[in-house]
Amino acid sequence: MDIQKVNQLARSVGHLPLKKIEDLAVNQDYMVTSIKKASTKYGPKIVLYLDQEFQVFLPKQVSDALLDTYSDIKTENLYVMYDKKCIQFIEK
Repeated sequence: MDIQKVNQLARSVGHLPLKKIEDLAVNQDYMVTSIKKASTKYGPKIVLYLDQEFQVFLPKQVSDALLDTYSDIKTENLYVMYDKKCIQFIEK
């Protein structure tokens, strides 16, 4: 599957490209612009929209923990950082 073609199609209909969490730069802060719940074939998952450039699905354990409270999280001044072991939320 050509992921670039899929991302190009997604951008053309108003969606941001999807990245794998492992593809995030290590120890770089990404601004969270939105948090949403998505229905997948594996059940509901939490999606982060980062830097208004792309979206990532949170790992299962983190996503499951946030399913009931994600709408209460304020995204202003909220960042995430990936360090190859986990994803961390940071308020600035």
